Amino acid sequence: MKSLRYIPFIVCTTFILFFIPKLAFAADFTIEEVRIDAYLHEDGTVKVEESHTYDYRGDFNGISRSLIPQENSDILDFVASEDDVSLEVEREDNQYLIYRGGEDETITIDLFYTVTNGVLVYEVVADFYYPFFDRSNESDYKQMDVYVHPPQEVEPVIAYGEDAAANLVTTKEDGTVHFAMGHVNSGENGNIRVTFDADLFPSSTVLPGSMHDSIMQEFETYKEQQERFETRAASLDASAPYFIVALVLYLLLLFFYMWRRRSTLLHEVDRTSSTVPSEGNISLTAIIAHMKYDVVNTDLLTASLLDLVRKGYVKHDGEKAFEVIDWQVEYSHETILLRWLFTKIGNDGTFMYSDLDQYLEHTKNHETFYQDFEAWKKEVLQELKQNHLRERKGMLRTFIGLSSLPLIPYAITLGIHQLFLWMALAIVFALTLVMIALFYHPRTINGIKLHSEWKGILNYYRSMDKKDWHQLSDDEKLRATIYTLGFNHKTVESKHKQLGDSLSSSHSSTVAPLILIALATNEHFSHATRTASASGAGAHGSPPSGGGAGAGGGGGGSGGF
Repeated sequence: MKSLRYIPFIVCTTFILFFIPKLAFAADFTIEEVRIDAYLHEDGTVKVEESHTYDYRGDFNGISRSLIPQENSDILDFVASEDDVSLEVEREDNQYLIYRGGEDETITIDLFYTVTNGVLVYEVVADFYYPFFDRSNESDYKQMDVYVHPPQEVEPVIAYGEDAAANLVTTKEDGTVHFAMGHVNSGENGNIRVTFDADLFPSSTVLPGSMHDSIMQEFETYKEQQERFETRAASLDASAPYFIVALVLYLLLLFFYMWRRRSTLLHEVDRTSSTVPSEGNISLTAIIAHMKYDVVNTDLLTASLLDLVRKGYVKHDGEKAFEVIDWQVEYSHETILLRWLFTKIGNDGTFMYSDLDQYLEHTKNHETFYQDFEAWKKEVLQELKQNHLRERKGMLRTFIGLSSLPLIPYAITLGIHQLFLWMALAIVFALTLVMIALFYHPRTINGIKLHSEWKGILNYYRSMDKKDWHQLSDDEKLRATIYTLGFNHKTVESKHKQLGDSLSSSHSSTVAPLILIALATNEHFSHATRTASASGAGAHGSPPSGGGAGAGGGGGGSGGF
């Protein structure tokens, strides 16, 4: 059960990483306000004027604007200015870089460009169906307003917006249509559509068909879809609190079951004092691995070798060499360790630090070193498994894992209907259930007993003074030192400095050199594992620019640099 203490941390970390916007390795900015005025001309072209207000923090070089033209359309005559002063513009495919450097400023940049064939004129109606941004946009707009101006004062036939522009349309007396979108999140589409009588565009090429009935049908269909969407959203919003409460009760029931089970087992375990217990029928290496939640790393490798020295299977010459005295060790992982270090890396039962350095000088040995480490690690974990220190709880974990699956489509549905708070809670509950399903391996009574005996040793070692140290037998000192080394060699180094001369007393004649050996050995093993596992970072190229996701394949976005 104690391993579950990490679940809230893991869940919160995952939640934060999921919802915090990705960091951009560029200028730090917010787009405070954007106003776009689209002036429709009689020949079907659209003259666009945009005003972008950026608030920069720190150094910056300018702003960027991507404009993806629709099919059979083009973007021409793009220019930029600030207070009527022209700015340098550089074009890269569909992206325009407007250079205007500075530091800690709020700036307003005006953009001007022409959209050819922006208005499609049919026999009865003229259709302006356009996205000024789409899902490719990577920046939030704190305030977005789009105005569509007809060639002359006249009421539009149809005016509506989709996605971020939905239900945000007002029409002025002169026929200007205002899409007051407000805050627009990155990654959203924002198609707008305005249709007028075709007579307003006498200079345009007239396309065959009236299109009036077709556009009206699309509009009616869109309104029906929007109404159904709002009805579903209201229903989900009303039912979500009950669903979340049910999930809370479900999780509380699970945690109560886990707590109750652990409490029952704890009553069957006799508590021990803070002295150093014996290993019993399990190796000190496996004990350390179990106490580290089955983590097997370099510190444990060092501890395992030093434990062989403690038990008399290996001796150290006081300098840099280790020598095998007895190959008939107790555990299979100890056999693997001896063969690995003393025959493959060392020679004829002798192992020196220089042997390790020479072995890893050859790149071809790096993979072999890693494989041998994994083989040793596998045997350590196998010993843990054989001692039945943890329960698998396969049926319970499978049930919990399966119970999280319905939450995935439910969270997606909530997100689609813009119920982001309920979506976030559903994701947190789903992740919590997944974490329990993956990591819930409660200790058996043997595991709890072992944990109770050894859990205080690390703190006991850190806090002991010279008097406490002298009260321990040599073997207790060795076991405590090796045990602590398996968690963190720096703690051993700190205690070595603190106890000072007391380590050299007659009562600790075998302990002081072992500590010094431990520190040196761990340094070499750490360097070896880093060398063996090092690999070059792959290069990742940028994805090519694609078509827009907005109406007619158009779209765009904003950024800063």
